[in-house]
Amino acid sequence: MGRTLLLLGDTARKRADGDPSHITTAVQLAKYPDDAQLHELNGRALALMGRNSEAIEEATTSLQMWEIALDMSTGRYVRFQVARIVVQAGAADRALDMLEPLLGTNFSDVTTAWLSLEPVLRPLRGNPRFENILATVPRTMQKLARVGASLSGRRRR
Repeated sequence: MGRTLLLLGDTARKRADGDPSHITTAVQLAKYPDDAQLHELNGRALALMGRNSEAIEEATTSLQMWEIALDMSTGRYVRFQVARIVVQAGAADRALDMLEPLLGTNFSDVTTAWLSLEPVLRPLRGNPRFENILATVPRTMQKLARVGASLSGRRRR
C-alpha cells in the first residue's frame, strides 16, 4: 500500500502507512536480528516514513547480511531491492552505483527496459547518469516507456 501511495504522491498517507510496517518489523527484528529480509523490509518502511538515513542504514545492513549467502541470481535481485530503498530515501548517486553494475551482468532480470518502466525509479528521471543508462534502451522499449510514463502521469493528476 505504501508504495502505491508513494507513486500517487500522497506523502502524508505514505508516511502513515510506513509507521505500522516499521513497528511490525522492529518487533520481529528484536526476535530475529540476523534476518536480512527483515532489515530490508524495515528499510522500506523507514523510507516510506521519510526517515531516509535510517532507511539507507537498514538497506545496507540487509545487503551486508545477504552478501555471504548470495548466489548469482539472488544477489542481483537483492541488490535491486536495496537500490529501490536507496532511491526512495533520496540517495540517487548511491542507488545508481548499485544499479549500473547489475546491467553489466548476464542473465539479469534488471535491464535498461525494466529500469525505464519501474515507477519507484521515477525520481532518477533527469539525472544525467540515469538518462545515460536509459539511452541504451531499444527504440520499441523507449516508446513503451513513454506510454507508461504518460499513463502514470495521468493517474497522479
